[in-house]
Amino acid sequence: MTTQNQKIIISFIIGIGIGGMSVWTLLSDERFSTNTNKKSTGLEELKTIRTANNIISVGDQTSGLRVMVDAVIFEKDGWVAIYEDSGGAPGNILGAQRFTEGEHKNGSVDLLRSTMPETYYYAILHNEDGDRAFNMRIDTPIIGIDGKRIMSMFKTLPE
Repeated sequence: MTTQNQKIIISFIIGIGIGGMSVWTLLSDERFSTNTNKKSTGLEELKTIRTANNIISVGDQTSGLRVMVDAVIFEKDGWVAIYEDSGGAPGNILGAQRFTEGEHKNGSVDLLRSTMPETYYYAILHNEDGDRAFNMRIDTPIIGIDGKRIMSMFKTLPE
């Protein structure tokens, strides 16, 4: 990896960190919270998680049959799976998209069922077992160095 590429990646990570802290600050202020009745799991503030060479970032967006992925970096080929929220935790998978090793910006994941307005969802990185077909039992979530799944939580906007 060239020095220029390393600088770009470090700048990208710092930018995501600053943006994540801004979102966390905004979400932690009860005056701006739209989710005051939801049981807190600590994931409400989560926007981006990085571990090793795997990163996912998904911003809030309109509802529909497609989720836009701002950026994803895979150490090796993998999947981005979109989960609906189930009581403050990932529930059913709505769709998955395979990405090759490396960095991808402005990707998308087509869904089998539309997302709903003003609802939380999770984009979770999954391993690819080599058959290029998503199977949630075999293509398991990628676990970070902290022992947690690598994910980005996002909310759909009001209509």
